[in-house]
Amino acid sequence: RKKATTATKTRAGAGAGRVYRKMPADLAAVYQQISTAAGIADHYNVPRHTAQGWTNRLNKQNPTIGR
Repeated sequence: RKKATTATKTRAGAGAGRVYRKMPADLAAVYQQISTAAGIADHYNVPRHTAQGWTNRLNKQNPTIGR
């Protein structure tokens, strides 16, 4: 029997490893108020690297938001 990988466990709902988190719809408004990845991570209760990825994606979509 094959051992399940972390990705397989996560998809199956086992709760192990990182869980994919969608970028929140209201992130642009929150980012304009908070403006730091650490602050956004605290606001949404997610790891800082997740919040940093969201802000990077948001800045690529609309470069004027972070200014």
